[in-house]
Amino acid sequence: MNIKKEKKQLNPIILIDGNIYIYRFYHALPKLKNSFEEPSNAIYGMVNMLLNLLKKYKPKKIIVIFDSHKKNFRHSIFRNYKNNRTSMPENLKVQISPLKSVINMLGIPTISIPTIEADDIIGTIAKKESRKGNTVLIQSYDKDMIQLVKKEIKIIYSTNSEIIDSNKIKEKYGFSPKKIVDFLCLIGDKSDSIPGISGIGKKTASILISKYGSIESIYKNLKKITPSVVRNSKKIISSLIKYKKSVFLFKKIITIKSDIYLNIEEKLKFSNPKILNLYLFFKYYNFNTWIKKIKNFNFFYQKKSIIKKKPSNFIIFSKKLKKNFHEIINTIEKSFSISFFLHFDNYKKKKKSLKGIAFSTNEKKTIYFPFKENISINDFQKIFENKKIKKISKNLKEDRKVLKENKITLKGDQYDIFVESYILNSKFGEKCNLYELKEKWIKNKIINKNEKKEKTFDNTKNNKKYTLRKNDVMIQTEIIFKLHQKLSNFFKKDKYNLFILNNIDLPLIKVIEKIENNGVLIDQHLLKEQSQKNALKLIDLKKLAHKLSNSSFNLLSNKQLQPILFKNEKSKKIKKNKNGNFSTSKTVLKALSFENPLAKIILNYRKLKKLQSNYLDTLPNMINPKDNRIHTSYHQTLTSTGRLSSKNPNLQNIPIRTKEGNLLRKSFVVPPKSIITAIDYSQIELRILAHLSNDPYLINAFKKNKDIHVLTASEIFNVPIFNVTNEQRQKAKVVNFSLIYGMTTFGLSKKINVTLKEAEKYIQVFFEKYQKVKEYIKKNQEFAFKTGFVYTVLGRKLYLPNINSKNIFLKKSAERSCINAPMQGTAADIIKKSMIEIDKYLSKKKLFSKIIMQIHDELIFEIKEKEYEKLYPKLIYIMENVITLKVPLKVSIKSGQNWGEIY
Repeated sequence: MNIKKEKKQLNPIILIDGNIYIYRFYHALPKLKNSFEEPSNAIYGMVNMLLNLLKKYKPKKIIVIFDSHKKNFRHSIFRNYKNNRTSMPENLKVQISPLKSVINMLGIPTISIPTIEADDIIGTIAKKESRKGNTVLIQSYDKDMIQLVKKEIKIIYSTNSEIIDSNKIKEKYGFSPKKIVDFLCLIGDKSDSIPGISGIGKKTASILISKYGSIESIYKNLKKITPSVVRNSKKIISSLIKYKKSVFLFKKIITIKSDIYLNIEEKLKFSNPKILNLYLFFKYYNFNTWIKKIKNFNFFYQKKSIIKKKPSNFIIFSKKLKKNFHEIINTIEKSFSISFFLHFDNYKKKKKSLKGIAFSTNEKKTIYFPFKENISINDFQKIFENKKIKKISKNLKEDRKVLKENKITLKGDQYDIFVESYILNSKFGEKCNLYELKEKWIKNKIINKNEKKEKTFDNTKNNKKYTLRKNDVMIQTEIIFKLHQKLSNFFKKDKYNLFILNNIDLPLIKVIEKIENNGVLIDQHLLKEQSQKNALKLIDLKKLAHKLSNSSFNLLSNKQLQPILFKNEKSKKIKKNKNGNFSTSKTVLKALSFENPLAKIILNYRKLKKLQSNYLDTLPNMINPKDNRIHTSYHQTLTSTGRLSSKNPNLQNIPIRTKEGNLLRKSFVVPPKSIITAIDYSQIELRILAHLSNDPYLINAFKKNKDIHVLTASEIFNVPIFNVTNEQRQKAKVVNFSLIYGMTTFGLSKKINVTLKEAEKYIQVFFEKYQKVKEYIKKNQEFAFKTGFVYTVLGRKLYLPNINSKNIFLKKSAERSCINAPMQGTAADIIKKSMIEIDKYLSKKKLFSKIIMQIHDELIFEIKEKEYEKLYPKLIYIMENVITLKVPLKVSIKSGQNWGEIY
């Protein structure tokens, strides 16, 4: 009999109270992040718990139940229900969606039903399963759950994984599990904002429940509650009488319903794990231990092994096939299109080398060639240089570079699946991984019948830490091919997206590759000198701060600074942060710095420290010893507006308005007999706004080359144009740019240091003058609300995922974005077109001058002195005429011997 009982215990139904654990793991575990700085501690904690449960109990079924955060009947009968709970932290909120995804990948269903609380769903499922004769284990540490415990239903107490049954509850509380409801009515439940009865603690409540059994019985026996039963009996009776109505209300709230109509049987099915997707997910979040164990995940499910040998359409080239090498190559070469994957050895090595190559073809064959079989990359030169074959890559720019290093030029039509995906939806660029692209565009459709039987790896472009296996490489190569096929169908249906793909984003890849290869020359002596001077300044500032505060503390630590600044210094307390402590943010320190010298020192120290760590300490290590140049990496698919971003190092973020930033730029130089030249689009976003809004006053001003900021100043300050002061013009400039960035009245008042009333007046006057701008903004917002995206002038779609969010802050931010995104996106498209046209011209004329940097609306050139006079007018012409708008485009040009000279 005991043996049978043990067997039954081994295969239970497990119900997990999801919300409790996401908060617990979020607060208890270290702040884990993946290589993209995305938080993952709640995800890690939950997955770890699930894996342990699967391994330990081998359950028949396991379900994770979440609250929907919609109000339920308890809120309607008790207004304060759970009102003490703070809103979910942003770093936890962003983990919820991927967490639910990975739970489902494990084959575990998740349930969340609007207006029905998780407790009631758990209660209903537990009751139903126990009636079928199943043992039910509830993973929770919420006291409410104790009421569900009976012979077939037990609780796994989370801190020590102890199983709590009826006997243990009687042992601990002195009464049966059902009575926990009555117990909590008396003592209260802080987690649900239930206060309980004043004067009754755990000991008294336990005595009353043990003696009388229930709330109802206690009230029937009030006269019997004497000092011999409990101390202060008169006071307790008085409280019971006073709060009688509340107590019975609490009982309704605390009692878990177990008779809810769910109709979710289909959703509760326990399935096999999706090994492929789990592998991708764990790679993305750097859960490396589980990647190694993933082969054994099927063990939890008591199924036969679901990881087979390689699928039949996968071929690994070996000695047996060596005689057929040229035949296989010819077969690949006859393909109309191929995807390819360059497989490197351990990515942790500084110098990585090619380990092999994989191809997928339109014949639905994928073949991997290991380079140890006397085969090298050069054996595939014919394929790469065949103009008739369409090539598909996951990172075309980097693949082109590697091939060029091996003296191979990639020819023919070339595609990058991340670029394609990004054009179709700017949310799905390289921030995503291959799994997410597959989920988005193929919608869980199995790419081939063997895919679920294989494991693969994550295709994050930047996460290069592991040696990949041959099968992994082949699966990814095949997915790349299938993704391109799917994405191509979308482009055929949208001429605007097709235009962006063929005329901007794909041609730009080759241009960016050239700019990165060009690099920018660095004066290492000057850089080192500035680094040393800056380091000494930091030491002096630190000493001064310690002297002023009469204490030693870390100037970068907000926690250490708070008591010094607000207790010792008694500074004005401007605002609090999320944790309820007084903020020491940059904005706060700036406001305090006018009166408080310590705040000013801290502000200056942090600015110089950022420059030191981000640039002065890191740039020397990034200089290529072969050419003394820094070669940044430009990314096409990271920003939401289509702008390029710069990484390793970020050259677009070097401070421009500080003395130290300018000194740093001076170390960016050009070789002898060369000139560094910056060509910058002037007021490009305002010009685009004039075009998009069709505002006659804006269009007229730009056509007649009038100073738009002076015109706005004249309007908002009600003065003649010739009487506008520099200060008024500067404020008007802020007004002009602030309004196209969707700045609020409050934001504007702070920016130009005026009252709310004055700021409101400026906005009103602006829109009275430029009425078409106001109409355009309204129409664009209405369009965004309906579609979820906005267009640039050239037809690029920029998605705004939070435009209809219920979170007011996210919604307002998206509304501001839908004002600015078309301008910023169009500006990005314009400069991209300029880069393409300039590159064509430089190549055609075989000039030595070259583009060396792109900084948002500006291009930086290294121009040979002998080419300068003829070239710069041509560059200006190309940039000003690359697109036709209703107003002329204008650029400004500056030249010098170093980058710092031209600012």
